[in-house]
Amino acid sequence: MRCFIALHISDEVRHSIGSVIQRVKTLSKGVKWVAPDNVHLTLKFLGEVSETMVPQIRDSLSLLCSGHRPFTLTVRGTGGFPDLRRPNILWAGIDESEPLRLLNRDVEQSMTALGFEREKKRFSPHFTIGRVRSWDSLDAVIKEWVTLKDTVFGTITVGETLLMKSTLKPAGPEYSKIAGFELTL
Repeated sequence: MRCFIALHISDEVRHSIGSVIQRVKTLSKGVKWVAPDNVHLTLKFLGEVSETMVPQIRDSLSLLCSGHRPFTLTVRGTGGFPDLRRPNILWAGIDESEPLRLLNRDVEQSMTALGFEREKKRFSPHFTIGRVRSWDSLDAVIKEWVTLKDTVFGTITVGETLLMKSTLKPAGPEYSKIAGFELTL
């Protein structure tokens, strides 16, 4: 099964992001917008994981999360990867957060210890909002996206890390929670 480790978002942020998607999605057919219910912050993509590996992942996440305090994130701004000149991904950003950086570092280390490949790219926390499929007529979307660069979408209280399963379907991925791990320090 395809798995990843993530943080859930608040209803406030989910609603704000959904409103933005509604505002811009008619501007171009070249973007596949993420369903607001599927928006999440990925801490670590694990890829294909055998059922027998899940208990080890759960134990590792349970232990590491007990060493972190709950914290708050502010979701602010928009951008694109690799940039907005020819983006592949349109995203909503997150203000700099030391607790988030430390949580990500610990997740990365614990999963590497279990044999998962270490992420080569620097952690760049974001919420993927849209995937660009075609650059035709994308100018209107980008023009609107740039106007949102300072928008505050809301805050998230992070009190739990999630182990998630991703099932790929023709209509798009379907995510389901395998387990949650409270931040309890």
